[in-house]
Amino acid sequence: RDYLKDAVAAIHLSQAQGTFPLVERDASAYALWGSTYKTPRTWFNQIVKNWLNQKVAGQVPIIFRGTYLVPGDTECEIRGRASPESGDPSGLNVHFGTSKTALIHIQAITQDQFEAGVEITGLTNGLKYYFQVRPTVQIAHQGSWSGIYYSTPVEP
Repeated sequence: RDYLKDAVAAIHLSQAQGTFPLVERDASAYALWGSTYKTPRTWFNQIVKNWLNQKVAGQVPIIFRGTYLVPGDTECEIRGRASPESGDPSGLNVHFGTSKTALIHIQAITQDQFEAGVEITGLTNGLKYYFQVRPTVQIAHQGSWSGIYYSTPVEP
């Protein structure tokens, strides 16, 4: 099986996209997610590990790319793209919280909202928040998570 070769090719394809390419902030977010494990991983290894886990489980891997946050006063806009191997996820959840290991709040969004930008509201000004996007609706995509991004709401 060419799982590893396919995972590396998918990463390179995501980096080459004209719209929402996989960029440095995505790499940092995947590295932050990788740091939550007992044996920390680099951003590249975290994407590959997630990809391989999905393939072995018979799932459809996704690489989240081009994701960025725009902080507001008590909200934060999140925007990006879920780039699956096949088929777009029809439902996503943004998991968020004040610790990278305790993303206890959830807001449901669609792929279209994610690409257009959607506000996560009810945040406390000046407090750092962590965000991770996860597919919810289609079983085939569940388990493919984005990296962990962070931002601090500030007064405009």
